[in-house]
Amino acid sequence: MHLRSTFEPVIRFANTVRAWFLAHTVKDTGIVLFIIMLAVLLRVPFLSHPNQTLFDEVLHANFAINIIAGAPFFDIHPPLARMLFAEVASFFPFEVSTIPIAINQSFQDFPYVALRFFVALFGILLVPLVYALARTLGYIPRIAMIPALFVVFDNALVFYSRTMLPDTILLVCVFSGFLAAFAATKKTAGWKRYALVITAALALGLAVSIKWTALGVVGVVFIAYLLAKMYREIFISGIIVAIVYTAIFTVFLFSFPGGGKTDPVLKTYDVPIVTELEFPGEHRPGSIASFFFAHHRVMLETNRDPEITKGITSAPGPLAWPPARSVIAVWKNSEGNKFIILTGNSLLWIVTFFALIFELIWIAAHYFRDRRFPIDRNESILLLGYLMNYLPFFLIHRPMFLYHYFTSLIFLFLLFPRIAPRIVNCIARVSGDRMLALTLAAFVGLLILVNFILLAPSTYGF
Repeated sequence: MHLRSTFEPVIRFANTVRAWFLAHTVKDTGIVLFIIMLAVLLRVPFLSHPNQTLFDEVLHANFAINIIAGAPFFDIHPPLARMLFAEVASFFPFEVSTIPIAINQSFQDFPYVALRFFVALFGILLVPLVYALARTLGYIPRIAMIPALFVVFDNALVFYSRTMLPDTILLVCVFSGFLAAFAATKKTAGWKRYALVITAALALGLAVSIKWTALGVVGVVFIAYLLAKMYREIFISGIIVAIVYTAIFTVFLFSFPGGGKTDPVLKTYDVPIVTELEFPGEHRPGSIASFFFAHHRVMLETNRDPEITKGITSAPGPLAWPPARSVIAVWKNSEGNKFIILTGNSLLWIVTFFALIFELIWIAAHYFRDRRFPIDRNESILLLGYLMNYLPFFLIHRPMFLYHYFTSLIFLFLLFPRIAPRIVNCIARVSGDRMLALTLAAFVGLLILVNFILLAPSTYGF
């Protein structure tokens, strides 16, 4: 009773806020407009700052310049994001022919603001996309808003939504594919199901054409189809993903009509296996197929050869990602008093990681007690989505970065509304006061928002 009396004013205020919240979160329209407005406010302003390269922006600027100039080059990732950046940049005349490969470099007259805005559009789209996914998973509107707000107020996702980097585009593609695929499993056989399956496969094909890491979500989708006994759809989806990937690579090859030797761009890849790779000058089916396999052999080799990968900047590995122990400095002004760091909303990441640990312990305890898994298919797929997009990075022996965790993180955001009520129930049993447990949960949510604000100067560089 003493504990409750201490928090009595807070509990009364929380009850008032809760009543208002319940009254204004019944329908989707208002929530969607609200979260989109928040996403725009946090992702669009001040895109021109800083007017220097951030992290790998310098690479993607040079890639776009090379594509527009028809000059062959090499990167370890598939080409779709680079093609999109080049297409956007081509609408804005510029004269710069190269940008030195280093951070804090001037863009000169390269249209970096337009490209950052292009990425910001995907960053905004990601928020209602996560909300739509949450609704498809069966959450009511006010609960579906939680993972969407997590995306809105995560500092790392905000940073990546404001920079000329491909990972936000990748997230939109993979979760668009996952949304369509998951919706397909809810449909009975018919044209609607196949329309969703084809849509999912097209989106996943685009995702794999940005980075191979999207294959983790492809695997999750195939497992979802398997659980739904959609065996034919697995085969159809695999074919479509392969066709999309091959078609995009072929279009990329046509960006270099004269062919020629490959520019490694990054010093790390200035090795014979790369520099001896030659783009074909004639685009016959045979030469395209031959180059396709040769190029992918080089991509695989440069991804796994320790003598090559040792030149990549080191960073904290996968163990450091879930508890937000990975911090990367990406920019500092000449005076040294303003800077940008790549890090997540540390409290949000720690809270959701704690929820994951709680979930695994809760599942294990119920399994050993009841001899059956206590979670349904939807929750199982989300948990698999997290694990299949996180655990494989422990098998990769080259430096990996925080953005490789984003896909797993969003799966965890989507899983969180399933776990949170169990944590609240646990606190309520221990304290004997459910309202106190709910108030503490709301207080943690408020602290997550405060933490975002405190980290904002190092997210925006002010």
